Amino acid sequence: MKDSSILLQLVHGALTNMGLDAELIYNQYGFTAKKLQDKSKRFKHDANSAFWHAAQEITNDPCIGLHVAEHLPLYRGQVLEYLFLSSQTFGDGLNRALNYQRLLSDVAQAYLVDDDLDSRLVVDTRLGSKLNHHFVVCVMYGMSRFFESITEKKFIPLEIDLTISEPLEVSEYERVFACKVNFSQENNAIHFDGECFLSRLGTNLNYYLCMSSWLISICKS
Repeated sequence: MKDSSILLQLVHGALTNMGLDAELIYNQYGFTAKKLQDKSKRFKHDANSAFWHAAQEITNDPCIGLHVAEHLPLYRGQVLEYLFLSSQTFGDGLNRALNYQRLLSDVAQAYLVDDDLDSRLVVDTRLGSKLNHHFVVCVMYGMSRFFESITEKKFIPLEIDLTISEPLEVSEYERVFACKVNFSQENNAIHFDGECFLSRLGTNLNYYLCMSSWLISICKS
């Protein structure tokens, strides 16, 4: 199982924003920032797990994933964003993007549930409890922020479900996610109002055309 280098690039940006020494963390498990420069590169997920283990050990922060998450740069300029921006509604874009989610990672599999209870995006994984919780928190927060951005804040997380056991820092999780966080759940999930599916996406035409040209150039290369 592998992750796109884009995920680690975003985390690297967050570490820089936090004023942390990323190279010190990388050196802990034999990695270098130079390996992140190739956006098409994919890394074995073991490297991602090793990174989070080293990050927690060096910072002595049991919530390092949560704190990195709130400093993540916004996910921009990639194929999945193009799929949203070329769709009429958030629901259309989300369904299209889910078909290509492996471009980011094949560790987790996200899917939609829309029933009498509510609407939620479930993030499932074959790794179960072995999936590093710092990685999960970053992914969940990063997705929420991205959805908020492209819907001009019409997408609002109502609750977050996490499979990890309840930590001592529950209030810190709820501060960062700005909603109720449920722990020891069967799956990781983001709960939201289903009306958001119909939200029209405000596409910047110039940006859309630039993205289209960029994708065409990749297909020709």
